[in-house]
Amino acid sequence: MDTISACALGIASLSEEYKNDLPRFLYDELENNDYGKDYLIERAKQLHSIVLTFK
Repeated sequence: MDTISACALGIASLSEEYKNDLPRFLYDELENNDYGKDYLIERAKQLHSIVLTFK
């Protein structure tokens, strides 16, 4: 279920139809191990650039 939720959140974050209203502590407390905060930020940037090529 965590994987599905993470994928859905990632996809929704690229849509202008969804409001980014997650509590700040969810960002602040995210781990930064091998696949942590920095990794996710980089993947989000890559996904965003791919999505922009299709618009």
